[in-house]
Amino acid sequence: MMRKKFGLLMLSLLMVCTVLSNVAPASAATKKIQVYLDGKVMSFSISPEIKNGVTFVQFRPLFEAFNYTVAYNNAAKRINANNGSTKIQLTVGQKSAYIDGMKTSLSAAPYITKGSTLVPLRFVAEATGYDVKWNQQNKTIHISTGIADSKVKAQVTEFFKKQQAAENERSLAKAMQLIHPDAPYYEEIKEEYRDQFLSKAKVVYSNVNNIEAYGDDIYATVTRTRSYISGPFFWDSVETYEVNLMKMPNGTLRQYDLYYEDYYYAAEDLIGTQVQVPVDTEKAIMETINNQYQGFNEKNTALLLSSMDPSSALYEMMQAMIDEGLLKAINFDMSAKFMSVIKYTGNTAILYAEETDKILKLDMESLYYLVKNKEGNWLIYDTVDISSVEDEFKYDVLS
Repeated sequence: MMRKKFGLLMLSLLMVCTVLSNVAPASAATKKIQVYLDGKVMSFSISPEIKNGVTFVQFRPLFEAFNYTVAYNNAAKRINANNGSTKIQLTVGQKSAYIDGMKTSLSAAPYITKGSTLVPLRFVAEATGYDVKWNQQNKTIHISTGIADSKVKAQVTEFFKKQQAAENERSLAKAMQLIHPDAPYYEEIKEEYRDQFLSKAKVVYSNVNNIEAYGDDIYATVTRTRSYISGPFFWDSVETYEVNLMKMPNGTLRQYDLYYEDYYYAAEDLIGTQVQVPVDTEKAIMETINNQYQGFNEKNTALLLSSMDPSSALYEMMQAMIDEGLLKAINFDMSAKFMSVIKYTGNTAILYAEETDKILKLDMESLYYLVKNKEGNWLIYDTVDISSVEDEFKYDVLS
């Protein structure tokens, strides 16, 4: 679920929709409307009113609560408000307003009653970037600024501790209990956890920052470090992403979505490392990589697959691509400009390669993890692209 950031066009559309979202039954007139800002009730000398389906409140207490400096032109009946980042202009009797100098429309105009000017609450709050929720049953309006209090911060920190524990225990049940049942990627994350838990790893969640609360939507950035211990190989990684947590009816948090901000492989730190590798072994490792290139270039699928470990997910993926005829659709002229073994244990190795494709006119940087089988052959078990790509287009042969 994406964070709510409304442009002027969206705000204009929201004004049209306000009638639907703020409609109150006839009995609403007999029940006082209460407005809450981050859980604290706001005070108005004139009670909030509903007019034409829109909730209106006194302008000065509202703007000042939102940290605006307010100037009122009595002759023109015009309000000018500025909080340093947003400027809003409203005029009594006019169904148009200005946000940072851009004109937008209102579904109902500000008006004067009992000597006070009342303005549309939702418009002002959302123009400021705040979240607004109307509770029809209780006749309450809740405004969330996104500023998380200490209780929310503690709850978010505790959530990631639970996620860390579940992943280190490799408990699918506990891990999925922390995922929102309506998460758009629910089944995908379950499958990802199944694959992840085949290996033993040390998982650490740290650097929980930028916690923001918008009603039941909470956002935070977090870093996850995952280090290989045993089982099927995976690349040690440091991932930083923004997580969208949602508060459940019982008050607990569930992960609804996440957005990657940075993904870093620990093996990148080894680039440039000089390791002692037997000459014949180094030659055999590089020959395997070159066989892969030749297989791509000549569309020799047997040679291509012979360079890969049959037990690996990479081999399975490549076989599927071959079966679907995908490799025949692209011509390659791949080669390595530079190769270096940056880690060697006797039966496993990590190789760094600077690669180029003359047909596709691409330069790439890759890491390869290779294993030696019982016959003494070196085979590619996994590979990752670590190229630095600044434009929006990125080509990765193996993804």
